[in-house]
Amino acid sequence: LDFTRFAGLSDDRYVLRSVTDEIMVALQRIGGQRYDDVYASTVKERLEQARNTEPVTSGAPLD
Repeated sequence: LDFTRFAGLSDDRYVLRSVTDEIMVALQRIGGQRYDDVYASTVKERLEQARNTEPVTSGAPLD
């Protein structure tokens, strides 16, 4: 990967995000995985919401 086009822009958060996205896409291609452009905090929030709204399907005690 070549990031010379961003030389001198290391303080720009949009540049940093662009570099991060480019790295993640490259890793996705190497590993054959899908890249979701979602912050981890958003994923955690969605998982927590889903956990709190799932219906109880058995008489087992909740943890």
